[in-house]
Amino acid sequence: MGSGDDRRTAMSVSQVPSAAGDGDLKFHISSLKFKAFVIESWLQQNVYPESVRHTFGYNADELGRVAKSDEAIATIIFGFNSDELVRVEKGLIYNRPYRIGHYPLVEWGWDRQDCILYIKDATGILWKKSACVYCPFAKIDAAMIARQQQFPAQVAEAMILERLSLAMNPRGQLYSKQPLYQIVNASNNHRALDVFQSRLERQPWALYRVRRIYQAKAIYEGTGKNRTLIGHNLTKKGTAQRCVERIAEFVNSEAAIQRLGALAEQDRLPINIQHELSYAIVSQCSTTYPTREEYYVAAPALVETKARNGVTGFNDDWSSLGDLYCGIDDSPDLFANS
Repeated sequence: MGSGDDRRTAMSVSQVPSAAGDGDLKFHISSLKFKAFVIESWLQQNVYPESVRHTFGYNADELGRVAKSDEAIATIIFGFNSDELVRVEKGLIYNRPYRIGHYPLVEWGWDRQDCILYIKDATGILWKKSACVYCPFAKIDAAMIARQQQFPAQVAEAMILERLSLAMNPRGQLYSKQPLYQIVNASNNHRALDVFQSRLERQPWALYRVRRIYQAKAIYEGTGKNRTLIGHNLTKKGTAQRCVERIAEFVNSEAAIQRLGALAEQDRLPINIQHELSYAIVSQCSTTYPTREEYYVAAPALVETKARNGVTGFNDDWSSLGDLYCGIDDSPDLFANS
């Protein structure tokens, strides 16, 4: 197994951006961290408890975003336009003496196109929609495909991120409905594909051991500080722990995949090929919790050994589930055909 410090940090490229929340109350963690938290912290330090009116640029087509943002953080509003009246109505529920929501674009009846035309008239610039190259929430439409064609190097970088994420978790594709690499292939973005393949060929590869422990979902009584753990639901997944170990490095993908094949043959492990990656399956999860899973995978050598409480601590938790049987056929979702 891998040597060295058990607490070495993995590169952030091993996991794609994520969202939080349940059902209709689902929002972007990146927006919470880098937008909402910053604005709210400043208001707490410099404005509250004085009354404040929050004005943000949601247009009339974004009423759903108004409602969701107000439900997620009751002290912040975004700029909804006149097409998003439902979101505005929900947002108004959260008005309070020191915080009043204000939606000028909705009041004016401006949709996104109105805003774009206004900016063009004022500046002479046809303003494009902003989006991070890694953003998993971007709408997959003609405009997005055109932007990908315009910036092949950035698209290739995002594909590398997704490929590493898929190595660490076959469910970890960048977009919920279709992996980025399939989108790029379907759009015949040959420049991005060439850069991507070139990077994979030049990059050293590694053999990884990936393990996860899934706890049963905790059941609590009460709320807040008075909340008390009263049991667990053995049929629902709770918190998860992951341990990634970089076992060996190789000069290229071919050598790493050959080593994976030799390991699988030696230990009689089935190999599953998915997302253009090879996984040697040791065990998969049962249908009840707690449970665990384990596999080996060959991928670019860009992820370091990592476990939240160190590999030694993870091994202790892993051993405590040593008598738990994890059948290969018990969890078809992880390595289902994409």
